[in-house]
Amino acid sequence: MKGAKAVRKPARAPKVATQKKGAPALATSAPLPLGLDTLAALHALDVDWAEGKRGAPQVKAGTRALASLAFQLVDLTETADDVPARALAHLAVARVVTGEPLTEEQALIAASLGYEREARQLAEMLPAGMPLRLYFLRDDAPLEALARRERDPGLAHYLWVRRLPELGTSERARRLARLQDLPVPRLHELVTRLRVRDFDTDQALSVAASLLVLGEAAASTGNTDVEDRLRAKTPAGKREEALLAKVKRLEARFDVSRRGLLPAFEQQLAQVGTPGRYFLDAPIERSWFQGVFYSAQYRLSLHLLDGRAAPDTAAAYTRALGTPASAAGKDFQTWISQLTASRKGQQVDAALMKSLTELQVFGPAPLLRVIEELQDAADWGDPALSTMTRRIAGRMDSRPNHRLQLGTLAHEALYDVPLSEKLHRAALDAMGAPHLAEWLAWLDRDTAALQALVHSPDPDVRGSNRLQAISHLLEAGALKPEALLDTLRPVLAAVDDNWGFIQRSVELLEQHGRRAEARDLLTKWLATRQDSQAFEVVFARTELARTLQAEGKLAEAWEAVEPAMKSQQFDALRRAALLSQALGESARAQTLAEGAAERYPGAKSLSLLAELHWLAGRPTEAAEALAHPKRSVRLVDWRWRIGERFASVYAARPAPEGMTAFQALEQQKVGASELGQLPVEVNKAGNPALAFAMQSRLRAPGLQQLELLLRAYGYQKAAKSEPEALAWLKSAVPERMREPMSMFAFAEQEDAVLWDVVPVSDATGETADYVWLMRAAASTRSHDTTPARQQALTQRFSADRPGFYHQLGRHLLGQVPEEAARAAATTPKNREELPFFLGLKAQADGRFEDAVAWYRNCVETGNPRNGEYRWALAELNRMRQAERSVALMKQAAR
Repeated sequence: MKGAKAVRKPARAPKVATQKKGAPALATSAPLPLGLDTLAALHALDVDWAEGKRGAPQVKAGTRALASLAFQLVDLTETADDVPARALAHLAVARVVTGEPLTEEQALIAASLGYEREARQLAEMLPAGMPLRLYFLRDDAPLEALARRERDPGLAHYLWVRRLPELGTSERARRLARLQDLPVPRLHELVTRLRVRDFDTDQALSVAASLLVLGEAAASTGNTDVEDRLRAKTPAGKREEALLAKVKRLEARFDVSRRGLLPAFEQQLAQVGTPGRYFLDAPIERSWFQGVFYSAQYRLSLHLLDGRAAPDTAAAYTRALGTPASAAGKDFQTWISQLTASRKGQQVDAALMKSLTELQVFGPAPLLRVIEELQDAADWGDPALSTMTRRIAGRMDSRPNHRLQLGTLAHEALYDVPLSEKLHRAALDAMGAPHLAEWLAWLDRDTAALQALVHSPDPDVRGSNRLQAISHLLEAGALKPEALLDTLRPVLAAVDDNWGFIQRSVELLEQHGRRAEARDLLTKWLATRQDSQAFEVVFARTELARTLQAEGKLAEAWEAVEPAMKSQQFDALRRAALLSQALGESARAQTLAEGAAERYPGAKSLSLLAELHWLAGRPTEAAEALAHPKRSVRLVDWRWRIGERFASVYAARPAPEGMTAFQALEQQKVGASELGQLPVEVNKAGNPALAFAMQSRLRAPGLQQLELLLRAYGYQKAAKSEPEALAWLKSAVPERMREPMSMFAFAEQEDAVLWDVVPVSDATGETADYVWLMRAAASTRSHDTTPARQQALTQRFSADRPGFYHQLGRHLLGQVPEEAARAAATTPKNREELPFFLGLKAQADGRFEDAVAWYRNCVETGNPRNGEYRWALAELNRMRQAERSVALMKQAAR
């Protein structure tokens, strides 16, 4: 629950007749109420309660109905926490009053709160053949048989439909096809599909669900009509038409087009429920409807913003919702409006950051989408990453999905490996999720566990989980590349053919040189979907075009991607533009790229424009486009998008071509920090000589020039040799600038520069002390045992004299305890610098939790101007990228 406020106690203390000790258990539980029947059952129980009928049967029946209500709740925005909280409170009372374990009710509530492992364990205690046992234990065949035998859709049917979102697209379609002779689905069945994103159905489903919630909220107050409650059979293939007709009736009945959906819903919601009831009072009942309603709106918003990438459509839809009066409605419109503005290129970062604390109605899920938007705008090392994580952590609690979400943020935003691992293990304990089991097995390098996941008979282990395990086994060397196809083939045969799984299979095959098999897999998958307009088909066609282009089959590649272009999806437009350029259709390529830039303003479309200019031999035009972007471009985009595309074009070409393109950017006055990202990718692509030629041209004011020269030194060392690179660096750096170069040499881990270029001085001033601190820190980090260096360090730091940097160096060498170093930090600047070096010492000693805590302490200063801030972040990132558990890191340090 979101704090103690979320847990609502029963309205009044129950005075009920408890079951006598030793009495036989009550009769088999009554059928589980579903949909509006659940609300009706609770209303009837509350009437009986008010009339004095307050016995154990009523307590048990009320708890059962509340457990069912919580289980049916779809609350993606976490606005209805008080529904499962009420059910949990009544469960505690009912177990005491009845003396029964109430296993079914426990399982339902455990599942509603995300404790899937506990729900399965409880289900194992239920009698064989019970629908809930079959559902929780994933025994789908007998569950489906029960569902099909039900004369009127009941519990087995609901559970069977509820399973659909957990399946792949093809299996989902096959099961849906078997439902065509059933009635129009009721709300509690329909909204189960909101739990997963599905591009082809999200919009229609979300609109329908919102209006059905409105209709059922009215029905719960007795405001209904005959048509809304029809349960007649629908002719085969006519369920969608019948549902659409019902939605249109609701739109007209509540005058939604004129008033707006939010005012219509708020007006109806205010009439729901009766205050002061024991089982289901008005706030709880309204909360249930609100949770489902905003789940539908949330899913639709994500579809418009992310699935269709249509912020203009999202803005129009938001306006059409009308003017809300409730806190929930106002928060929702603020949330979607700010995200829409950001997607349209407006600078709303400050407003988005404020929303993490000011949008009080919703739980973390919508706010995590805000964080995604902020992360897209943040550069590497931005202090805002820590701020946003702290803010959303304050909105979380111990429920399993919050553990998982915060664990992911700890890994991606904080680079806090111990915290991330701890939270992921805690989430696994509660959820038993195979993807978490796979990830943690990889961190532990437990290849036996990974092998077991690949071959597991558990239906919960999805194809993507098995595929990730195969990938990690390859990386660990426990599976040879030549055995990949034999290992993958049975997984492909046994697992549903949803696009996500196929895409990852293609990537894995290509990574290990199996391009022909990857192409065949795509071709076979597409062959069964020739007439489909689904976005997954667009993605598959784009992937097929990419693989064919890589093989030089340009005409076939164009034939594959051309039908996908009308989707306006960015990757399809990008592939079509690159293919057009390769086919000699430069004008068409330019038109496609400009269209992509208009629809998707930002770094990814800008890098496409630049790439086309480079490919066409137009470096001046590329430089002009990059120098005058419509939206600001982050340094990380200059590296990962623009730099990567620059390297893809020029790293394998003659050096003069790359230099011409680079000089064109210089002539456009692109900054050195931005241009410095390009050599990184060129070097990574295997051309350190070109990287050096580019980097050595860069100029910046003051000490920043030393940083640029150090990077050029690294490229020269890779292109030629360390002695030649050292000689070049000595000629490039004036004698007076060599002492300050020590901090950049430390940052780049160029220890030879610290000893062979930076002067070795006996001076004792602050500057000289800092240079020697850099040498001590580098030695500590690398566990350097070079005799001459160790002798010089011992001689320097043997003297016990004042000076923060001197005392800190003595601590790194083990001559004084941590307390002495901390006592020497007497200024604010010293106290900002100190945590990095304490973290470095802890890391060198194998105390990884302490190291991360100190590094995080340094980053929390929020001062990226300090070298120590950036170095601490870099060390945290190195630990994260190692993808090893804390236990393994400690073991490696011994």
